[in-house]
Amino acid sequence: MMKTFKYISILVALLCGTGHALAQTPDTGTTTGDACGFVLEQGRVIGGNGADSGARLMDPVIIDFDGDGIDDLVFGAPGYTPNGMNRAGSFYVILGRKDFSFDSLRDMTYWSQFDYRFDGHTPNGQLGMTLYTGDFNGDGKLDIAVAEPGQFGSVYIFYGGKSRVRGIHSIDDENNGADLAFVGTELGSHFGIAGCVGDFNHDGIDDLALSSISKNSTYGTNASIVTIIPMRSRWEKKSYSMSNKLNGKTVLSRSLSGNARVVHACAAADFNDDGLTDIALGMPLDSYQKQKASGSVTVIYQPYKYNGTTIDLGNLDPKHGIRINGNQTNAQFGYALAAGDVTGDGRADLIVSAPNRLVSGPNPEGAVYVFDSNLFPKDSGEQPDNAIQLTGNGGRFGEKIWLADVNADKRTDIVVAAPQAGALQSGAISIWLGGPHFGEAVRQKWPPDFANTGGVLMGFGP
Repeated sequence: MMKTFKYISILVALLCGTGHALAQTPDTGTTTGDACGFVLEQGRVIGGNGADSGARLMDPVIIDFDGDGIDDLVFGAPGYTPNGMNRAGSFYVILGRKDFSFDSLRDMTYWSQFDYRFDGHTPNGQLGMTLYTGDFNGDGKLDIAVAEPGQFGSVYIFYGGKSRVRGIHSIDDENNGADLAFVGTELGSHFGIAGCVGDFNHDGIDDLALSSISKNSTYGTNASIVTIIPMRSRWEKKSYSMSNKLNGKTVLSRSLSGNARVVHACAAADFNDDGLTDIALGMPLDSYQKQKASGSVTVIYQPYKYNGTTIDLGNLDPKHGIRINGNQTNAQFGYALAAGDVTGDGRADLIVSAPNRLVSGPNPEGAVYVFDSNLFPKDSGEQPDNAIQLTGNGGRFGEKIWLADVNADKRTDIVVAAPQAGALQSGAISIWLGGPHFGEAVRQKWPPDFANTGGVLMGFGP
């Protein structure tokens, strides 16, 4: 287990700047503090920039970017100011090598130890805020989608395994930049800042589901929408406006009250075991029976079946799916979502966080719920008691959830972040090992330890 945590600690160091000054501002040389720097606005993570405008490293992803058979590390710096364009943002690629070891260090203090850097060209566009991976052209290789949610919002696709000249490039460089782009149509929509990947039309190519805010009267005067874009092997153009009629495009819309600005969390999987891909959407600011910000999760079955139309998530038709409502004021149920076979039964489970959940008090401990596929709700209603509950110890436990096989046993494990945990708010991650006895082990033993169901790794301080 200790070796597993060494791998995880490397990921945390790259993500949050712990241990090394990974978040040093390149143009001033002054240290910006912790590199996570998430800004929470109305219940959702919508940004990664501190008051000092630091570059701020965001969640990394791992793909074989250059096609040499070795995985590479990709991460965004949405607050970076390339070529004098304020917060246009950039994202970086560090290529994997056979000679890398635990003693290898890429000190990003100097922002020079990278193989590729791709720069945004829109002031305040914040390129690199969110990254998605999938096979978006059906060639069997992992590709990457990079969100630029500022201004009108854009999402850029880079196909994996493509030969590119190493160095610094503009995102729209003809030969080395993005292969495909989707461009938002509304200023301030945050298009692409949240979303998920799944093969919704079952053609063997991964599709994108992207969240945004809309004030277009078509969706309501203030709406949170999710647009499912079916990807394909060939495109006629390199850039498409979201106002275009894309074949198979599906829109899921939810009206928001007042001036609320919140995007849906998202996860894709086959939740009802019919062999088709469904989508789960978290809305942490939802109110249920006068419980404000109790949150909700809406599951739409086979959304591609309704392509070319708009599904109203506010007035959900039972034929479309179900809504699971949170049952505690301000718990923010649905803040983060993940989907995978954690219980080892060969079927997808839905994992939902409520980072402000009050379990025993006096302060919110936070909770993560695992909805076992065998006990998945059949109808809309309040969150059921039969979900497996992982309880935190505060610090906004559940603000982020990842699924991975951390101990190489070919089972899906859960990694949960509590970015404000600890006396110094240095953050923590918790790991629960998945498998057939997952639920029983979690219910019998808490807190976890390094020898049994999980372990906790604390950060290094601010």
